[in-house]
Amino acid sequence: MRSGWYWSNYGEWSTVPQIDSVAPATGPHAGGTVVTVTGTGFVASTTSTLGTVSVLSPTSLQITTTGQGSAGSVSWTLTTPGIGTSNPQTFTYT
Repeated sequence: MRSGWYWSNYGEWSTVPQIDSVAPATGPHAGGTVVTVTGTGFVASTTSTLGTVSVLSPTSLQITTTGQGSAGSVSWTLTTPGIGTSNPQTFTYT
């Protein structure tokens, strides 16, 4: 096994997702905002509690936010099944 790397439940080498930057951090509560995330450890099986994930590379992904009933802040994470979950981030619905 590579140091710091793990074999995921989906047959991928990965690390726990690490988030370096997020833009934008706000969007309408109707959803549909495309959020760009940079960091490390992103693989095809990476998911998010914020919305639908499109992995662009091991260091970049996009999340299309789901709608929320009203304005407010939510905590969200990235998870790679069988590997782990990132530190929580905050997104504010307007």
